[in-house]
Amino acid sequence: MPSISLPIAHPLSGSSDEIGATARLERVAARLLGARWARLSLLGDVAGSSSSGMMDGMAERATDGETPATLADSAVHVLRDVTVASGGPVCVPAIAATNGACNAAIEEALALLGWGSMAGVPVRSRDGRPSGAILVGDVVRRDWEPDQLRALEELASVVVVDGCVGVEHDAVAIEEELRAAKEAAEEARAVAEAASQAKTDFLSRMSHELRTPLNSVIGFANLLRTNRGDRLDERELSYLDRIVTNGRHLLTIVGDLLDLSRVEAGKMPVSMAMVPLAPLVRTTAAAFEADLAGRPVELVLELPQEMERLETDPTRLQQVLINLVGNAIKFTDGGTITVRVVTDPDTSKPIRLEVQDTGIGIPLHRQAAIFRAFEQAERGTDSIHGGTGLGLAISRSLCQLLGFRLSVHSAPGEGATFTVDFDPDGDSGSSAEDETDYDG
Repeated sequence: MPSISLPIAHPLSGSSDEIGATARLERVAARLLGARWARLSLLGDVAGSSSSGMMDGMAERATDGETPATLADSAVHVLRDVTVASGGPVCVPAIAATNGACNAAIEEALALLGWGSMAGVPVRSRDGRPSGAILVGDVVRRDWEPDQLRALEELASVVVVDGCVGVEHDAVAIEEELRAAKEAAEEARAVAEAASQAKTDFLSRMSHELRTPLNSVIGFANLLRTNRGDRLDERELSYLDRIVTNGRHLLTIVGDLLDLSRVEAGKMPVSMAMVPLAPLVRTTAAAFEADLAGRPVELVLELPQEMERLETDPTRLQQVLINLVGNAIKFTDGGTITVRVVTDPDTSKPIRLEVQDTGIGIPLHRQAAIFRAFEQAERGTDSIHGGTGLGLAISRSLCQLLGFRLSVHSAPGEGATFTVDFDPDGDSGSSAEDETDYDG
C-alpha cells in the first residue's frame, strides 16, 4: 500500500480557534522531532472503543476495503492508549511497553499504511490525570533519539488538557519561542560572519601596508651590504645580515597572514593546469640547500621514473610543499627528510605526495590542533623551533581549495609523515591503516 499522510482529526471540538490551537501544537511537535506528522490524541476520541477492539483483524479489515484513514486512526488510538498506560515515552518499532500484542498489531498497521515509525508521550489534565498523548510519526523506519523524546516530553509538560483551556496559550508561546530562537541564531550567525569578514579585511589591509616598508628595509640593507668603498667592518656587515634575515622572516609572516585572510574570504586565486610533478619537486627541494648546509639532515627525493601530469595550480601546490618541507627541516635535528610521490602502478597517475621526516614527532592529542591557525604540536614549541603556526593551517586550506586532502601520521620520537592525497574520494588513496586524517 502506498505511503499516506496522517489525516488530522482535531480532538478539540468547537470553535475554529480551538481547532487552530491544536493544529499549532501538532506543528510544533512535528518540528521538534523532524517528523512527517504529529497528532494530539485525547482519551475518549472514539467513544466505546478499546485498544484491542480497534486493532483486532487489522489485516482482514484492510483487505476487505477498510480505508487507510481508519487504519491510521486505529494505530494512533492504540499507541495513545499504550502511551497513557506506560506513563512515559513509547516508540514503535521499539515499543517500551509489555503489551506484545499491541506492539505486533501496531507494527502490522504501520506496514499496511506504509509508515516506518511512531512515537508518543502522555499529556495530563490540570489535576495530573493522563488525558491523552502527543504522537508523532514518519514514513521511514527510524530510531527516535532520547534527546528527541525528552524534547517531546518537555512540550507535553506545558500542555494542560482540560477541554480547550491552556492549549492555545501554550502552543502559541512555544511556537513563539522557537521563532525567537531561530531569529537569535540567525542574528548570531550574521554577527559572526561580519566579525570574520572584518578580521579578514583588517589582515588583508595591514598585510599590504606592512609589505611595502619591509621590502624597503630589506632593499636598503642589501644595498648597504655591497659595502662599496669597504666602509663597513665585519661586525657592521653582520648587523646588516641580521636586518635582512629578520626582515625576510617578517615578510614571510605577513605573506602568511595575507594568504590566510584570502583563503578564509574565499578570494585566493587558483589557476589549474596539467603540471609535471617531478620538476616542481626538484625545484622546491633545491631551494632548501642553504637551510640544510652544515646540518646532519639529508633531503631525499623519491620520484617514479614514469609519472603522468597532475591537474593542479603549480604555485599553490608548491606553496604547500614549501611549507611541509620547511616544517620538517625545522623539527628534524638529524636523519632524513623524504619527499615522495606515489603513483598508480597501472596508470602512472600521481596518487599522493608525502613528506616524511625523522624529527621529534607529534603527540596524538595535538595532531588535530596543528592544522589550526597559530597552533603548534606543543605549547612552547615556538620558542625553541620558531614559527607562527600558520604554515599547516594555510597548507590544509590550500589543499582543500585544490580538491586535495592533507593529513598526518606521527608519534612522539618517531617523526611525522604528511600526506597530500590527490584523490581523497577515490579508492587509490592512502589507507586508513597508514595514516590518520584530522579534518580541520
